[in-house]
Amino acid sequence: MVGTAQLGASGRYGAQVSLASHIEAPPNLFGFGERVVHRVWRVVPSPGRRHTIPLLAGLGGFLWRDRRQQAHCDAGALHRAVPDPWCTCGIYGRVDSADPHRLPLPSSRPLVSGFVALSGRVIERDGIVRASDAEIVGPLRLLGPRRPWWMRRTVASRVITVPGDYLVSWGRSTRDFDEWARRTATQLADRYSVEVI
Repeated sequence: MVGTAQLGASGRYGAQVSLASHIEAPPNLFGFGERVVHRVWRVVPSPGRRHTIPLLAGLGGFLWRDRRQQAHCDAGALHRAVPDPWCTCGIYGRVDSADPHRLPLPSSRPLVSGFVALSGRVIERDGIVRASDAEIVGPLRLLGPRRPWWMRRTVASRVITVPGDYLVSWGRSTRDFDEWARRTATQLADRYSVEVI
């Protein structure tokens, strides 16, 4: 490409620098305002001595202790603003609400899908939106776990609490799992002040 040079010997960040010394970001990358998007969380027990109150956690493990969240960068990069287009930081959501069980999600763990309002600095690319601020706007939907392919003849039987996670035990009856799901839906609705269906 005439008039540009790669940044660093290995093309660091895959960005190109023009002779005017600015990074050329892809078009329509930045925006400000609010976008309501779909999101999927894991359900995890609260850290500490009492593991009885469930929390939502991002698939990467970030705990959503409150309804509102503000993004920060854990990659150790020095950004002026989060999210940065050349980093993976930010709070994520999807423009479409694809079936969560078709996404590459962890199996044998209870999941929740729902809607968040992403705001502040917003970056959208290929249907994925990242933002600096988020608020759960609901409704949330407690999902049964994705069953591993080799357990086709079983159902989610009960939930086992292990440090930092809930694991689903597979069996023939859903009675214990259904009881856990009812209790968890009520607790999540109380914690985040949103409807859980």
